[in-house]
Amino acid sequence: SSSVSGAATAARGGSRARLNLSDVVARRRAGGNGMGASGGETGKQRCFWDAFYVLRGEEQYRTDCPRIRKLLHALRCVETSNCPLPAPAGDNGTSIGPLQISHAYHNDAWGLGKDEAGSHDHWMTHCQGVEYSERTCLRYWMRWCPWALQFGDVEALARTHNGGPKYH
Repeated sequence: SSSVSGAATAARGGSRARLNLSDVVARRRAGGNGMGASGGETGKQRCFWDAFYVLRGEEQYRTDCPRIRKLLHALRCVETSNCPLPAPAGDNGTSIGPLQISHAYHNDAWGLGKDEAGSHDHWMTHCQGVEYSERTCLRYWMRWCPWALQFGDVEALARTHNGGPKYH
């Protein structure tokens, strides 16, 4: 279904806006990174189309949300068959760790530049761990599809993990 309980309600500045999930998805697929005119960060919360805010940190999503826990476990099972660590590299060596995270995905999630000093070594070392890989995945989702985290849309989260922000 393309709607979540009819409509999703998001608070912004004391007023309430009603948004239909199909409108959100259409706006997301229309291009760009989905960030609103506010340019992204407002305080410590990321704003998404001036309507969706990331209300939790990655650790809260990682530990306190059973649906997200199940999704992260399923991703690990699909990406590396839940094999013992260190997981083998995939995609001809461009993706590593239990969630098969690429260097570009890692840098995007953590806000690092393409050729930032030490980013490659950091990716190679840390993405082999389950906790860091999960945190990286959550940060990527918080950047590119916070609405899916907020609504618990595990299909959109899985598609974004596998195919990027535009699902391909």
